[in-house]
Amino acid sequence: MHHRIPHQDCKMTAKLTFQDLTFYEMPDHVRIALLKHFYIEIEKELLKEGIGTYNIPDPHTIEFEGVMQEQAERKFYQILGKHIDELKSIKGRNTATYVHKNSGIPLMGCLSFGIADKGTTLLEIKPITGCNMGCIFCSVDEGIGTRKTHEFVVEKDYLVQEVNKLLDYKKHQGMVIYINSHGEPFLYADMVGLVADLKKNKWISEIHIITNGTYLTPELCSQLDKAGLTHLNISVSGFDAEKAKEVMGSTAYNIEKVKEIITYLTKHTKIEVIITPVVMFGINEREMGKIIVWAKQIGVKKVCIQNFLMNRRGRNPAKELDWEKFKEFLHQLEQEHSMKLLFDLKLEKTKEYPKPFKRGEVVQAEIGTQGRYKTEYIAVAQQRCITLPKVVQKGDNPLKKGERISVMITKSNHNIFVGEIVHKRGRK
Repeated sequence: MHHRIPHQDCKMTAKLTFQDLTFYEMPDHVRIALLKHFYIEIEKELLKEGIGTYNIPDPHTIEFEGVMQEQAERKFYQILGKHIDELKSIKGRNTATYVHKNSGIPLMGCLSFGIADKGTTLLEIKPITGCNMGCIFCSVDEGIGTRKTHEFVVEKDYLVQEVNKLLDYKKHQGMVIYINSHGEPFLYADMVGLVADLKKNKWISEIHIITNGTYLTPELCSQLDKAGLTHLNISVSGFDAEKAKEVMGSTAYNIEKVKEIITYLTKHTKIEVIITPVVMFGINEREMGKIIVWAKQIGVKKVCIQNFLMNRRGRNPAKELDWEKFKEFLHQLEQEHSMKLLFDLKLEKTKEYPKPFKRGEVVQAEIGTQGRYKTEYIAVAQQRCITLPKVVQKGDNPLKKGERISVMITKSNHNIFVGEIVHKRGRK
């Protein structure tokens, strides 16, 4: 076992350096950014009184004078732990939850974050929520204009650990991983590290990232290529500049930059690009032919056009097209452009973890965290999350983390659970 040698000089200065934390001096407090897009604020006096006089020599390091290394580390983590529930998202200032291995929050049970397993060779993982665009077709109401008030970000090592456990349970070769966040996955700061760690798993044959492409750069694409990413599924739902801005719900969207990075990927990496437009009839159906022609010109082998589907909580700018009419539309495009557009996902069945709850069952649970909406909470029981979508608060007495409750399961599908509170039991 290798022991880290503490940094300690004759003046007894403790030096704490982090990869995932960035320190910023503010007038009355220190802002600590977690994974680039989240932050907490700690009063300067609390750091001085709780640990010692501090200095920030570089963005990822904080030093404390007159204190031993181990003592500084222990006290800093104690302060960090007390403030982590005050985490906020830099983008939009929503509150946020950091889901880590000691958080008490499982990675199965909730659609918003973690792992979604439907018992096939395709496994979805969601390391982060939130988006930089405001796509008019978004089925989960993410990004610009969202009504959601709370975000999630998952510790990389915790996510990889739980994926590895699940795949060892399945024992099935040829697993396909879809990194398919509710939002834009490249908001996740350590995406390259996540891909590299997943690539080590012997059961995994493909790793896809579902993205709008706006955060991609040549340098990042090269890093992802070296890490072992096999596919980038890039949403391009408008070809002309103004139509693209309209569909993506943002005047900042630059379709030309996205086209440039897709061209770079096809010429300079082994990553296979799949272009995944969403077609909304009456809005952008005429863009599909233009996208196909361009994709063929630059060497993209697969364009997978998706039919817009209405969702109760999504943005619904158009009506759904009947599936038979949608297939006719794709068939016509296939004939016009000599490119296959109709695909069948050839998925095999795999083992699933047993479901601990059934619909209608009342289970004993605890409040784990706030949910995505103001009225939503995430409860925890038997290593599963249970989403409580409509919690009615009475007076100024909101539910608190750790509060014990009885929950009736109202939906139970592939280890995704929804419930409603039937009785509160106080805190343990």
